[in-house]
Formats: sequence, C-alpha cells, structure tokens
Amino acid sequence: MTVMDPIIRPATESDRDAAHRLLTAQLIEHHLPADSHRVARGINLALAQHSPAWLWLAEREGRPAAIFLANEIASVERGGSVLWVEELYVVPEARRRGIARALLARMLRPEHAGGACAPNGAPVC
Repeated sequence: MTVMDPIIRPATESDRDAAHRLLTAQLIEHHLPADSHRVARGINLALAQHSPAWLWLAEREGRPAAIFLANEIASVERGGSVLWVEELYVVPEARRRGIARALLARMLRPEHAGGACAPNGAPVC
C-alpha cells in the first residue's frame, strides 16, 4: 500500500452525505447528541452562499477521511477576524497519518485565510 498525501478541498453540495456521516461520527465518538436534523442544518448553513463558515474535506485513497469546520468571527482581542474551529474530525482508520496537520496547514495559508487570523488568533502572514 502506498501512502498518499490527502486531497484537501472545500466541501461542495455533492459532499453533503459525506459531511453528514463524518460530523455524525464525531458527535457519536464524543458521546454528544447526534441529531440528524441538527447536523443537516449546520451543513446547510456552512454551504450557504456567503457563509462565514469554512467546511473542508480531506480525502485519502478516494474516500472522505476528515472534515474541518470553522467560522470566521470578529475578535476585539485580535483586532480583526479569526477562525473559530468548531469541528476537526479524522476517521479512526486514517488517524496518525498527518491528515489533521495537513488540514490545519492548508487553513493557515494566506490565500485561504483572506486576511483572517488563524485558529487561536495567530496571524496568517
């Protein structure tokens, strides 16, 4: 088996089912309520046009392996926009392979940040 770098990209309308599965799995794993309708509403908001949410997928070997959901919010403390990471989930069989690290590294790239600060308010420059 060849280890391949994950494909990391913004989620699209066609990713709704995969996003729902991944986000539900995370909630269940963390012993949180996994109400299907609430998860679907969250995905709807994240995929809405002009949404401040960043919903990204990582795929490995053609299958969804991770999901990242963050929201750009105003921060008085940082004097601008920051990302609030709401969800970062990697399927158990893909863990310890650098997928979460790769997702976060992609979010820190200036071309994706659009002037926002990174998670925890670190400047993206």
